[in-house]
Amino acid sequence: MEVPYGIERNDTLETCGDANNGFSLSLNYNTLGEGSHTAQVFDDGELFATVEFDVVTLGEEFLTGVYGSSVIEMSAGQLVSVLWSEQTQGFTILASYPGLEPLLGTWQFSYTFDEPVADTFTLDQIDLSGFIPLVSGKDESGSRVTAQPWKRDPLARRPYTLFRVDANSPNEEPEVCQFNPEDLEEIPDYDFALFDDQRIFLFTLDTTNTLSGSLFETSEPAFLAGAVLYCSLTLTEEASLPFHGARVEATSD
Repeated sequence: MEVPYGIERNDTLETCGDANNGFSLSLNYNTLGEGSHTAQVFDDGELFATVEFDVVTLGEEFLTGVYGSSVIEMSAGQLVSVLWSEQTQGFTILASYPGLEPLLGTWQFSYTFDEPVADTFTLDQIDLSGFIPLVSGKDESGSRVTAQPWKRDPLARRPYTLFRVDANSPNEEPEVCQFNPEDLEEIPDYDFALFDDQRIFLFTLDTTNTLSGSLFETSEPAFLAGAVLYCSLTLTEEASLPFHGARVEATSD
C-alpha cells in the first residue's frame, strides 16, 4: 500500500536539510488478524525500515457499543484509572493516583468544634473494581466510611460531577449533581478525602502515621466521584475546620 509522503517535520530540518519528509498511514491493525506481523517500508523500491508487532483483537475488526473502565495498580504502587475508548479501540488513561495502602489502619481524627472532638475510623478494605479507587471501613459506631484519592484538575473549567446516593437506599440510581470549579478555589490542594453521611475530611499524609487537613459538613449524604466533591456545601470560613489524625493501629488489606 502507498504511504502519503511529505508531511511537515521541522524536527528533521537540521539532519535532513528539509522538513517536508514525514510519512504517515492510518491502519486498523485488527484487520490484519491476531498474531505476529512484520511491517516494511520502501523508498523507491529500496527497503529502509522494518518493524515486528503483535495484534490482539477483541474478536471484531472494530468493537462498538461497549463501555468499560478499571483501576490498575502499577508495580511502584501508583494507581491508574483507565477508560475504554471506541475511537482508538483501546484504553485511555484518565488519571493517576497515589496508592491507598498508607491509609490502611485505625486513625483517630481530632478537631475542635466548640470543644475538642475525636473520631476513630478503621480503614481495612481496598476496592479497585470501580472507576475510582476506594478504601473503606467503619467508624466507632460501625457505620461505613469511605476514602479515596482527591484529584483536582487544575486546568478544568467544566463543572465537576458528583454522584450522590441515598445512604438508606444504596442500590437506587444515583442523582447526578454538578457545580462550578470556581466554587472550590478557596479549598487547598489535598491528596485524599474521607467521608461519611454528614462530613468530608480532606487531608494529606504528613508522615507515615500522621495526617492533617480540613473538615467540611454537608447537609446530605454524599459520594465523591471523579475529580472532586459534593453538592450541598457552603464555602465560608465557618464551613471547614482544621483537623489532625494519628494512626493508632496498623491494618493490612
